[in-house]
Amino acid sequence: MQDIFWGIVIVAIGIITGGSVFLGELSLFNVFFDGLGVFFIGKGAVSMMGTKDEPTASATQPDALQSVDSNEGTVKPVE
Repeated sequence: MQDIFWGIVIVAIGIITGGSVFLGELSLFNVFFDGLGVFFIGKGAVSMMGTKDEPTASATQPDALQSVDSNEGTVKPVE
């Protein structure tokens, strides 16, 4: 998330100062810094996509581990 923020900051500085490729100002300096900003935005997006697929622990037991006895855990009355 931090990479996306800093990428946006780099691109925004270029736009505010008027030296950005996105404004049509093509120079080596502008291409370098806008490319750097886009790189950081992409890097942050890829890292966010990678963390989304992490498995989470499940509280339920698989079918193979469930008990066969349906009376298990019940309280028997005292005679």
